[in-house]
Amino acid sequence: MGTPERTEGPCYAVRRTTRKTTQVTDRTSGIATERLLVIVSPVTGNRCRPTSRQGVLIMSVLTSQPTSRPTSRSTSPSTSRQVRRAAAAAAGLALTAGGLVAALPATASGTPACTNADLTASYRHSDDGAGHRYGFIVLRNTSGHACHTGGYGGISYVGDGDGTQIGAPAVRTDTAAVATYVLTPGQRLRSPLDEVRAGTYSKKRCRPAHVDGFRVYVPNATKAQYVARARTGCRNHHVKLIFQKPLRRP
Repeated sequence: MGTPERTEGPCYAVRRTTRKTTQVTDRTSGIATERLLVIVSPVTGNRCRPTSRQGVLIMSVLTSQPTSRPTSRSTSPSTSRQVRRAAAAAAGLALTAGGLVAALPATASGTPACTNADLTASYRHSDDGAGHRYGFIVLRNTSGHACHTGGYGGISYVGDGDGTQIGAPAVRTDTAAVATYVLTPGQRLRSPLDEVRAGTYSKKRCRPAHVDGFRVYVPNATKAQYVARARTGCRNHHVKLIFQKPLRRP
């Protein structure tokens, strides 16, 4: 691949390739560029979206400016450093090729936010402890496009056969670990759960009730999903049984 053409927009899509690093000097403009283990292609349109789903947006990759026609093939040290920094930035952002997920802010990912229709919720049990049950609420991208999400969804017990909420919703913990992730189709995130068993509390305080499963809201959604998982909950909203950590990679 040759040196990428300049466009009117500041955005470029980046993906990895296997080509070796070489330095190329344009004889006409005098701009020196480098070929790293990435392919840079212009992104057009007002929203600067990637032309390939494997690309990541990078702003203003070509930072060097045209100069007068050079008298030799040599490039000034300052120009070379500019290009090296730009190319290195491109390489650093070429993370999604090959199915990797970048923990990037939504504005840098160039993808829409995941909606309830994009993600499918499920539960996975992992372990049991004294008075505790451990597992994960899993959100998998079952759409046909990449999207971004992260943080916390809404989780609570439901029962009575009609979706009535049983007890208090999940308590959110470990807020310092909140991050935004880009999910390509088929990829998933997990929210670790620590459930306190209702039997830990007295019946008078707990007011035990049968739980049919979880009501799960994906982040920023107003419609919920139902995940069947029988257990016993507490109708007393002052008793906290579910403790939830933010979504993270498996």
